[in-house]
Amino acid sequence: MRFKTVDKSKYLDTVRISFQKTLNNSLKDVKKQKDGIYSVKEEERDMFTYESKQFGAKRQRTVYFAAGWFTPKQNIAYTTAMEAIKANPTIDEENSYVPLENQYKGLRVDEHPELLEDKEWQTATFNGDCVGIKSSDIFLCTYLPDEEDIGCGVELGLAKRLGKYIVLVIPDEDYGKPINLMSWGVADTIIKLSELPKFNFNKMSFDFYEGSVY
Repeated sequence: MRFKTVDKSKYLDTVRISFQKTLNNSLKDVKKQKDGIYSVKEEERDMFTYESKQFGAKRQRTVYFAAGWFTPKQNIAYTTAMEAIKANPTIDEENSYVPLENQYKGLRVDEHPELLEDKEWQTATFNGDCVGIKSSDIFLCTYLPDEEDIGCGVELGLAKRLGKYIVLVIPDEDYGKPINLMSWGVADTIIKLSELPKFNFNKMSFDFYEGSVY
């Protein structure tokens, strides 16, 4: 069996031209992505189209939503914050972790207070929340200066230890009141509840609280 002799120079030219075309196409795609309009293939436009929006990239982040819900005021803050989370385009609300919605076997302690004496439920719910903090991109906590929740304090400490970006959210009417030094210390930024719907979780930065501590 005989093989044809390959012209190495022509072969290398073919490889070089093919590589250059691939590189040029890749650079064009990068430019489109940078400009905010990008699609993988024409026939897949509906599935993969990338569009520039208010916050730039359409990227969304998951949050662990820590909050107390044991008093009327805590409940109001909880409900308002949940609506803000759903409205924020940079939060992946569907895949975020809300402890009250992820309690062991779907049994909510606010509906079944007897579970507070059930060791299986206690252990599984605690560990489930720890997994939620570990697996979420960002730790988000509603904080009421006059009604602190000790459970949120434990969660804040774990989030800090895991290196999570921590956002404290304070109701507008309470913003500026003195807050606990340790809660202040672990937070990367502290915002008003009214700012939450439009807060850009793709642009994380540090900022000081406009209030004192105790």
